[in-house]
Amino acid sequence: MEGSSTSTLSQRVVRGGLWMLGLRVANRGLGFVRILILARLLLPEDFGLIGIALLATNILDTFSATGFSSALIQRGQAGEELWDTTWLFSLVRGFLLGAIVFAAAPWVAEFFGRPDALWIIRAIGLTLLLRGLTNPSVVGYIKEMSFQRQFGYEIGITVVDAAVAIPLALIYRSVWALAMGGLAGQAAGVVLSWLIHPMRVRLRFDRRAFRELYGFGRWITASNIFNFLLTQGDDILVGRLLGAPALGWYQMAYRVSNLPATEIASVISQVTFPAYAQLQESRARVGAAFLRVIRMSTLLSFPIGALVILLGPDFTRVILGPHWVPMISTMQILAIYGLIHSLGASCGPVFLGLGRANLTAKIQLVKLVIFAATVYPLTKTWGLLGTAGAVAGNAILVNPVADYLVMREVRGRFLDFLLTLWPPFLISLGMALLVGVVLTWMEGGWPRLVMGGIVAVIAYLLGIYLFEIRGRLGLMTEVQTIWREKISHGS
Repeated sequence: MEGSSTSTLSQRVVRGGLWMLGLRVANRGLGFVRILILARLLLPEDFGLIGIALLATNILDTFSATGFSSALIQRGQAGEELWDTTWLFSLVRGFLLGAIVFAAAPWVAEFFGRPDALWIIRAIGLTLLLRGLTNPSVVGYIKEMSFQRQFGYEIGITVVDAAVAIPLALIYRSVWALAMGGLAGQAAGVVLSWLIHPMRVRLRFDRRAFRELYGFGRWITASNIFNFLLTQGDDILVGRLLGAPALGWYQMAYRVSNLPATEIASVISQVTFPAYAQLQESRARVGAAFLRVIRMSTLLSFPIGALVILLGPDFTRVILGPHWVPMISTMQILAIYGLIHSLGASCGPVFLGLGRANLTAKIQLVKLVIFAATVYPLTKTWGLLGTAGAVAGNAILVNPVADYLVMREVRGRFLDFLLTLWPPFLISLGMALLVGVVLTWMEGGWPRLVMGGIVAVIAYLLGIYLFEIRGRLGLMTEVQTIWREKISHGS
């Protein structure tokens, strides 16, 4: 019976992963097209203005996050009183944050020395109010692992965002296109959340439900705050010390270098968190699932990170244009961070699924202390390269510790974790060497970029094949198992 339930769960995880991967590809594909269009039409300084507005709203959003949604997912059974209490807090929080952003916008604009960012900040602040109006029961899609429904909900938001932002950018060539697109997408999300989910919540406060939600959610809140300071602190420092143009370069470098790893990590987190929660009574099963997840994620994130380092300069010159050339070295350093981050990000869902959110918060706190001690002097001395070095060095120091703690929690060996990384590392190394040889023979421009990509794909697939026939990956075994499960369950 247990084997049957495990098989069904693994099948749902794979299906969910495919749905969420499709969602991320569609979401980020549209977003990337939008960024490419705006990168051609706008200057780095314009992106810096949007970055200032997003920093202001993200600070409030993160520091006031309740973590109630994660608590709802982790709990086996969530009664109506839990959902109703979550909805009440979400609504009140949204209105308060929207009002605070509107009132504080002049101070924020003055802090960054950009009074022209005032109304951009206020416009972006309205998204916080709209999020508070969203039906919290959409979290049920993740809890129930109904990721195809989550796909429909999120892709609707993205399509509306892109449908508004791209035409406005082409017609007016204004940074307001991003702000208006974000508002339109968030408004569409509110409407969709009430139309497509059958659950209806009420404005009700239940003291027992609040204590239960807060007991778990407080660690999520602490972790989110620490993570925000880690991921946004560098933006704040760059914007303050180096100015809006440098912030535009830095944020674009981060997006390009970390987009693949971040999206892979996001898909993994959304799919595996509810799965680990269902398996939490058996640490051994969680450990086996974690190693399979690590193997699959690194087979994607390692080669993509290597490509960013190798082809990033050509991509920047050919696709983004000459205005973005100063960010190339920064982007390559941040690509190293992306590789390490993809490993650390896989740990969080394990801790959450096992009810050990306190470990996530403590790890983030250690990262924050190291980051705070290094980022200012390095940025002051080496500019953007120093900022990127502080971010990458922090991940290199702390993320292996997080992986060790995961293996300890699931009663596994850290050696097994390291052995899991060996095939993806060798495949990526072989691909990088072949691409590097090709690049040394060709001049820059479109031909070099295209040929480098073609060689990378061929080398990667060849490496996968060689390891697979030697039985080091077991990809075909997993595919056959999932296919048999699908037939046996008649779905």
